[in-house]
Amino acid sequence: MKLRNLPKNGSKPKEIQKESKSVVHTDDATITSERIEALKLMREGTQFLKYGTYGYPHFRHFHLTDDNCGLQWYSKKKSPKKTCVAFSDIVDIVLGQKMPKFRKHKAPELDHSSFSIVYDNGKTLDLIAIQPREYKIWITGLRELLRIYRRMGTRGLKGVRQLFMTVKTTAKIPDSQREGRPIASHGETFPDRGSYIDHGDKMTFSRVEGELGKLEKKLNQFKTKASANRYIASPRYKNIKAILNSVSDAIKGLEDVISTGNIKAADDAIWRATVSLQTLDHLMACVSR
Repeated sequence: MKLRNLPKNGSKPKEIQKESKSVVHTDDATITSERIEALKLMREGTQFLKYGTYGYPHFRHFHLTDDNCGLQWYSKKKSPKKTCVAFSDIVDIVLGQKMPKFRKHKAPELDHSSFSIVYDNGKTLDLIAIQPREYKIWITGLRELLRIYRRMGTRGLKGVRQLFMTVKTTAKIPDSQREGRPIASHGETFPDRGSYIDHGDKMTFSRVEGELGKLEKKLNQFKTKASANRYIASPRYKNIKAILNSVSDAIKGLEDVISTGNIKAADDAIWRATVSLQTLDHLMACVSR
């Protein structure tokens, strides 16, 4: 991942930059390269699996504060002031699962998506990203913002208007999905729906469709709740709206995924959308206090 044309003084770059995306298909993988403006994504936030001092890991919604000076998350049990780490307190960002909290509930298969923020005299914020793309965006973004703070302090962070970076991700195609499928001349593998669908497994489809129906119902409940004035007037409404929009988009895409019979992809999408709504519950609880 590369950061390019970031203004040295944190001000808006003179050069007009644009987001772009390219996808390359090979016989065994899909390689995506994106040129993105990460600051907006980081302010809207994403879900991370957070390892706490006690109990099991849990998902929380994290976002960059509006002034770029801290990392905020939400918990029903704590005030937002106690769930924010300022860049002025960050000592280091450590990749992998090297900190003690990770040893309580080991997940070595997720080491490549894990990191710890060391702050405030040895405290750690230990997180696991759901997707490699999010991991790369946040690691690159947090490190760059920390570098800016160390060079120019809080004033430098507040002056950052854009944070462009190039993100590359590789999605490998499982052998079971490659075998017996025609290969296009440019390397793209065409999907064979028969390899995904078990037409006799009506119970599986009924289960997935039932879970999708429950997800839609929960989403509508949150949308109704979020329409209250106390949420609309809150500075955090944009984060609430971003989560609601992401779940809405996921539901729209799920109908196509289910129609292909790719049950695993459907289960993953439903799980992620459910996690998003769980973290939204904590965010909205903090706003309504």
